[in-house]
Amino acid sequence: MLVPFPAQGHISPMMQLAKTLNLKGFSITVVQTKFNYFIPSDDFTHDFQFVTIPECLPESDFKNLGPIQFLFKLNKECKVSFKDCLGQLVLQQSNEISCVIYDEFMYFAEAAAKECKLPNIIFSTTSVTAFACRSVFDKLYANNVQAPLKGTLKLSVSWFPRVAIRLKQHCF
Repeated sequence: MLVPFPAQGHISPMMQLAKTLNLKGFSITVVQTKFNYFIPSDDFTHDFQFVTIPECLPESDFKNLGPIQFLFKLNKECKVSFKDCLGQLVLQQSNEISCVIYDEFMYFAEAAAKECKLPNIIFSTTSVTAFACRSVFDKLYANNVQAPLKGTLKLSVSWFPRVAIRLKQHCF
């Protein structure tokens, strides 16, 4: 079972993963919202099931809330409907659901998968750099450290390990 985030940069990699898993013999169920309704092409007809879970967000929220607030609201709205959907699929397919693979921004799927005693995996479509930055911000936020928007912040934090990054210089 795959749960993509409703953005093209998240849907495309998730669908590529779906195709790869299908080639390895897995039947695929893609759970989507009205915001990422995917119309399957001929590549997605055999062993693919697309399920749309209900959520009450108006389409204007996608544009009006901004990405962070939309993300929070979408996860809150989808929590119950995804849990119900997953419960029904577990009853119908019993041992056929091998795993729930969800986009890192669709974190409501984790709790439902655990409740149904299904393995779950986070699928990240972002780069390692974006992941590292998000991790730093999470740790700074958890420790009540606020970075200035202008100027330079010099801070020594013992709770955050140093990360060495080596960059290659490319000549064009």
